[in-house]
Amino acid sequence: KKLIEIYTQCLEIYDEGMRYLREERGLNSDTIKKYNIGWDEKHKRYSIPVFDEAGNVANIRLYSPKPGKDQPKIINFVSKDGKWKYGSPARLYSLYDLLRDGERVIICEGEWDRLLLQQEGFMTVTGTHGCAKFMMEWVKFFENKDIILIYDNDPPGQKAVQEIVLPAFQ
Repeated sequence: KKLIEIYTQCLEIYDEGMRYLREERGLNSDTIKKYNIGWDEKHKRYSIPVFDEAGNVANIRLYSPKPGKDQPKIINFVSKDGKWKYGSPARLYSLYDLLRDGERVIICEGEWDRLLLQQEGFMTVTGTHGCAKFMMEWVKFFENKDIILIYDNDPPGQKAVQEIVLPAFQ
């Protein structure tokens, strides 16, 4: 939690970063604060914490606003033995909220999409690690829920819907 606090404090004083989140990503100040979006000054990346089903920090995803050819779009940090290390397993982003909210849920493709949809009042989750990493063990969290699936209409999104997500619910 301390690292998340550092990141959120860094974003509060980073005017260009706040402007990017508002103007380019469409997020308002309440959403940024509610979901602990921050700024990692060292890596020059936005931070999005991911919580487990108990509400504990499971990992932190660091997003480059403009990834280059030689750098990854996303870096994952996970806390092990009290130290932050690179890498993390795929998780449902917003699992904690999903277990406590709503009969209808949107499954979307990315964290930024999820934040924007949630801001507009929709219960939304996404899998970390991309659309092709939907896990069969997640299906149990959607029992008795009306599911709406919104993935990007590109080849990876179409493939994930047809080969992974739809078969998981049949």
